Amino acid sequence: MSDIDDKNNSPTQGSQELVEAVSVRIPREVREVPVTLKRSSTTTTADLPLWVVIRKATEALSFDNYNRFLDLVFSEPNPPGSPNGGKEIFDKLKTLRFLPYNDSDAYRLLKVATEAFLMVNCGVASADYGSEKHPFTDSDTKIIKDRVGVDIPKAELGSVWNEYLADLNGTQNQIVPYLALIRDKLRDSVLIEKEVTDLLKKMGREDKSKEYIGILRSKLTKPCLLELIWSYWHEEGMLVQTMNALSLRFQNIRGNGLRDPLAMLEIDPLRPLNNLIWSYIQDEQHRLTVVRRAYEYNHHYGITLYGKAVPTLRPADSRSKFIEAFHNLLYLATVFFKEDDDTTVIADGFPLLNALKEVHLVLSESAHNQYGDLPSTSRIEMLMQQWILARPE
Repeated sequence: MSDIDDKNNSPTQGSQELVEAVSVRIPREVREVPVTLKRSSTTTTADLPLWVVIRKATEALSFDNYNRFLDLVFSEPNPPGSPNGGKEIFDKLKTLRFLPYNDSDAYRLLKVATEAFLMVNCGVASADYGSEKHPFTDSDTKIIKDRVGVDIPKAELGSVWNEYLADLNGTQNQIVPYLALIRDKLRDSVLIEKEVTDLLKKMGREDKSKEYIGILRSKLTKPCLLELIWSYWHEEGMLVQTMNALSLRFQNIRGNGLRDPLAMLEIDPLRPLNNLIWSYIQDEQHRLTVVRRAYEYNHHYGITLYGKAVPTLRPADSRSKFIEAFHNLLYLATVFFKEDDDTTVIADGFPLLNALKEVHLVLSESAHNQYGDLPSTSRIEMLMQQWILARPE
């Protein structure tokens, strides 16, 4: 009998009865209280539209947009939907650009159209964004909402962008604050209003000599958002080597291997690609060499190309700390986003900010000498190579 009583009065059974007794007295709506954790609040900053502008400029320079531009320019005299100013610049440049050999009009026009495309989409007119010429769209506001969690109407996004920009010497021209800081440091230099080509026509006028010393206003108001590393990765992807192999076979030069994959390649003269490759080969002396680009890759990022075409380099200046700084930035970014994904932790963005500043400082040190022209020239040449290799022939 005592054993039975002990079993009936076991601690487990008593605890269960206590829970049931307490549950009867507590209303259901009180017992089921949801407990959740939210992310830390995000503070909006005035530079939010800047990242949208950088993204739009990058998309404007994409190959799909370039291919569409060529179709529009070459299809009709006044193509509908042509990028703003693209056709006008193309018409102006084609009267100034010539090649010193015959039967090269098709390639010359391709070269001029590519240059016009880059001029239109590379130079970002700061004050134009948010206007009727370059309005912000719903997709732009969606990018900000998805990335930052802030919902800004597209009409207000233009106002925020204009407030972020700085006035250039009190004029209507507006520039990004970074360039405004540089302009403030060089306040003794005058702003040159005219392009270099217009100034060169007046070089004989000594009374206008001051017009040729200063800072080009267009470089401040329309900075060109290009990075040479785009060309580096395309070169590592064997874009240039592929075009070189095709050019050698076009000239009936066999490859180095025992078996030549291009041995049966024949492009008949009836196809447009035949004349384009002919002119491309003739224009080789006017293109950048692989050694020239390799030296600039080393100057910009401390990285270079390896292969038989690249000799041992002796650079005068190299960004040897770029890879280290960039990898450190990627590592700290993974740490930050991992912490930001944890709702029990407020992620610390200060180390990430310092790493980003370090990368920017390293890159800014290479913004000299060929920085202004070599990236754009290399981009023009590689866009043309992509377009030629993408032809149906």
